[in-house]
Amino acid sequence: MTDTDGLSVVLNCATQDWLQTLTSINGALAESQSQSRRLDELEGRISLLPREAGVNVVSTQPKNRFRSELGPPPTFTWEQLRESAEKRLRARSVDLSSLRIDDLLDPQENRRIESRFRGGFTLTANLDRFDVIAAIAAGLVAAAADFLVVRIPKDIVYLGRHFQTGSPLTKWIQSLEVSSDNWLARNFKTAFDQVVVDREISGFGPRTHRLQTLGHDPLVGLIVGTIDIIRGGLSAVSKSGELIFLSGTGTPQFNPFTALVFEIGHLLSDCSTKMGIPPPGFSLAQILQVGSFGANERSVADLARFMYLKGYDSRHFLTMSTSVA
Repeated sequence: MTDTDGLSVVLNCATQDWLQTLTSINGALAESQSQSRRLDELEGRISLLPREAGVNVVSTQPKNRFRSELGPPPTFTWEQLRESAEKRLRARSVDLSSLRIDDLLDPQENRRIESRFRGGFTLTANLDRFDVIAAIAAGLVAAAADFLVVRIPKDIVYLGRHFQTGSPLTKWIQSLEVSSDNWLARNFKTAFDQVVVDREISGFGPRTHRLQTLGHDPLVGLIVGTIDIIRGGLSAVSKSGELIFLSGTGTPQFNPFTALVFEIGHLLSDCSTKMGIPPPGFSLAQILQVGSFGANERSVADLARFMYLKGYDSRHFLTMSTSVA
């Protein structure tokens, strides 16, 4: 027998021992998982026995006498249990240089065990270099779109010092203007579309009535505007932040589905007119009579009013969404 033959015999024996050890470990893990499931099922069945028997069991003893005497049981992390298992295997002369306990479990089972011992919720994202490059590129493109496309809607002097060229995209969208007396406006008249009302509403007029009437808000109007159409009234916010509800400003539409169709149709009729309609939720800013901003010490409501009059309508809202897109 040559030395090579002897080495082959030794390697074959070592391989067989390693395969036997690996098979034994896999069998022990499978048996452990099976026993754990059986214990869980048994515990669940035991907890249901008193209820099925109709007995109300009130125990005067601690749930676990040994636990009450010795204090709470120690808690272990999955890493500590894994290290303990590796120490036991080394004590049995098992070579772990090319073996990881985690490799003996399928990835799903490994994640389940780790989440069970972690006791909390974490989200792990494995990003490669292409993911990182895509995220950085998206941020740069969004910033460039905001700087070059969104801008400020009109050619105004910001804060009295900064001259603006305006947003080219908003200018193009606003150039598609239609008459306020269009086909939709004639066929979807609503009770809240009033320029002159019987009651004095501060700040209410032809250029601001869409900002101050909640029915003209693309978000709030779907609820409040529909209710106004059903009751034949008007809900508005005065320049001082007062909520005002008027009735009898139009013909009620008692069918809620018809009222909703009229609400949507009226919003579409106004969105491309000269003043447009406010951005979604913008009309609620009239209630926020707080703050003091800029040289004119404007409140949040005053700023919202100023912005709408300077072109911050739903068309510029679409322009601002290009950065997010």
